[in-house]
Amino acid sequence: RLESLVDTSEPGYKRSLEYLFYGDDPRLPGETLRVAEEGFRSASEYERLGMDSAVCLSNSLSLSDLPRVQNFMRGKGVQLNPDGTPVYKPGLEIPTGQLLITKVFLARCTAQKSSSKQE
Repeated sequence: RLESLVDTSEPGYKRSLEYLFYGDDPRLPGETLRVAEEGFRSASEYERLGMDSAVCLSNSLSLSDLPRVQNFMRGKGVQLNPDGTPVYKPGLEIPTGQLLITKVFLARCTAQKSSSKQE
């Protein structure tokens, strides 16, 4: 599929390739397996499901797995810190999860500008 979007005979295209992580979203159980088998849904499908119309990918392993861990912790009654990380609870074992490593072509990317105004 990459070959249909990019001229792979040109060596410079490799600088725009990144490996990013995709983790389970508790709102869509089993989505990681579905993505591995069928690919990502279209933006309109995610929007119809009441989610962001973009696929959430990250170069951070922990951020990619955080929604799954938070959901598990809430289910066990564990308090979360203001930054969303769980408060340590001795003896609580977090079950293993799955992440996908995706190869992404980042063409003409720009940094997202902060929407908050500084005074």
